[in-house]
Amino acid sequence: MDSMLTRRLNALIGAFEAGNPFDLKRIGNDAISDAVLNNSRDLAEVSVTAYSLYKMLTKNHITHNPKWKKVSESILTSLRRALTEAEKGNAESFRKGLGG
Repeated sequence: MDSMLTRRLNALIGAFEAGNPFDLKRIGNDAISDAVLNNSRDLAEVSVTAYSLYKMLTKNHITHNPKWKKVSESILTSLRRALTEAEKGNAESFRKGLGG
């Protein structure tokens, strides 16, 4: 798998950890542009994930829910697993880590 994918995924993880929805939205937009230019299903998956996380972080009823901490930790675990698989070049496991 390519370095563009791992860079975007690293940026997504960093933005989510920081709780920065606007960076997530930008990452999603950048990733979909890259996906189109490179005909990349995996970058499209990153884009959809980034946009979904952006939407979640902008909803107070989600982020202020007592269960959010556990849910966000689970999301980060899945994202990190996906990154590890992307770095190994394992597309199927990468997509599974993103839920795709």
